Amino acid sequence: MIGAMPAPPAAERRQYPRLHLPEARTGTLGLTAAVRLVDVSPAGVRIEHAHPLTPGQACVLDVPLAEGELHLRGRVVWCQLHHITTEAAGRSVQYHSGVLLAARAETPPALLLGRAATAS
Repeated sequence: MIGAMPAPPAAERRQYPRLHLPEARTGTLGLTAAVRLVDVSPAGVRIEHAHPLTPGQACVLDVPLAEGELHLRGRVVWCQLHHITTEAAGRSVQYHSGVLLAARAETPPALLLGRAATAS
């Protein structure tokens, strides 16, 4: 019997490299939903949050900076369950979502945030 041929690698669809933020950077989505920025690029941002988001949903991500607040307008492109943690205090659910920015940032958001970031 001949073994199955491995599938060819999936084509990379990203237009820009993602920049992983080495330090926690938080913000809010809308008026109250707390989020953590996971990685960023000139075209979008991946966020971690506690409740599922709907793909296609318009959003504003507000990120506090020393100089004021950065407002990133965009649209949720995808949302997936990232992990579930069960402890004595209860269950914690975390989702990851990709947000496509409404206008491509001239400077990657990671640099706007004043943080060193690593490209992937």
